[in-house]
Amino acid sequence: MSALADAASTADKPVHGKPCSVGEARASMDKASAKDFDAWLRGEGLRLDDTQMWKALQAMGHRVAKQTVGRHRRGDCRCSQ
Repeated sequence: MSALADAASTADKPVHGKPCSVGEARASMDKASAKDFDAWLRGEGLRLDDTQMWKALQAMGHRVAKQTVGRHRRGDCRCSQ
């Protein structure tokens, strides 16, 4: 098996450890904000795109990358693994 095939076969394996920065931000939110955030993840409630959510998280003092917001929403971050 080639190195590329080996890498591809392990690419989707779970990564355990601490949550991503967006998951950490979610964990530190007050109850009402967490409820709004969870609804946003389900596509309900707040109608924000990833950039708008990133700006909102930044405004709340959370240091998260815009790219991580999208990964978290899609379930592609280490929180979902």
